[in-house]
Amino acid sequence: MTPSQTFHGHVQELRKRFLWIILAIGISAGITYVVRVRLIAILQKPLGAPLFYSSPAGSFNFILKLSMIVGMFVALPVIIYHFLRFIEPALPVNITKSFMVKVISASFLLALAGIAFGFFFMIPLSLKFFAGYATPSIKPLISANEYLSYIINNLLLFAVTFQIPLIVLFINWIKPIKPSKLLRYQRHVVVGAFGLAVILPFTYDPISQFIVAIPIVVLFYVSIIALWVANRRHRHDKRKVHTAHKPTVHHDPAPELKPVSSVPLFTPIPLPVASVASPNTRPLRSLDGFVQTAPAVRTLKEPIRRETQVQPRPVVYQNRNPRLSLDGISPLLAS
Repeated sequence: MTPSQTFHGHVQELRKRFLWIILAIGISAGITYVVRVRLIAILQKPLGAPLFYSSPAGSFNFILKLSMIVGMFVALPVIIYHFLRFIEPALPVNITKSFMVKVISASFLLALAGIAFGFFFMIPLSLKFFAGYATPSIKPLISANEYLSYIINNLLLFAVTFQIPLIVLFINWIKPIKPSKLLRYQRHVVVGAFGLAVILPFTYDPISQFIVAIPIVVLFYVSIIALWVANRRHRHDKRKVHTAHKPTVHHDPAPELKPVSSVPLFTPIPLPVASVASPNTRPLRSLDGFVQTAPAVRTLKEPIRRETQVQPRPVVYQNRNPRLSLDGISPLLAS
């Protein structure tokens, strides 16, 4: 079934899967009919007495009913498979083949354990309790139809009850549940288990009621333990996957030291120094009256002239007014 199907498509899908279930039950019922004699002998062991029927078709109805019920149990894996495939589009996650095999196997084994508990423990104990009220004047004459109904009710109850851990784990698979949340309802489970044991039609005595209620309570606590284990394993797998995808950083034990480059960070630019004969020089007066020639000092802000550029012609000023120097000699001094 796909979510995009119409209502007619859903009905067709349901009918198709329902036909597969009926076919599986029919085949299982046919196999049960073949081994009906051995199966009836097994069912009579807890009673220890022959069964009777009070109608002409009583024996036929008994065998037909027995074959159908056993056929449904044998076809339980097929029923679970088609049920899960039908509700799969409504689930938040997809059902894989491995998950399907685990669910079907666990459900079948739990149902088998419940039937074994009811058949080998509950039914003999309750039949012994009821037989204790018989007297020489009141002898039991149990019909086959009533005995089969009593057996089927007991076995069906325990087969469904033993599915509690699987149902809890299935709900936890769809939506995670904390075990502490289930522990809050333990009082309600205990009261509900004993209330169910009281209203059942085949639990008339306190012993039978106690035997029916105790497995329900025990399975509830088993479900909590299984839920805790499943959540812990899920967290461990999630942490393992997270660690596997985390990139690993390799650290060198002794990093190799590389030599420092001999290239300097910056290269100083030498400033050109003008010679004595450079045209950029100007005469300076000394204290003794002689004219000295000093190179002009260039700063970084001054542009550096190239040799190809035309140098400006120096302007020479002539000092017409002679002045005396300190030593008495009065040469013509250039300004």
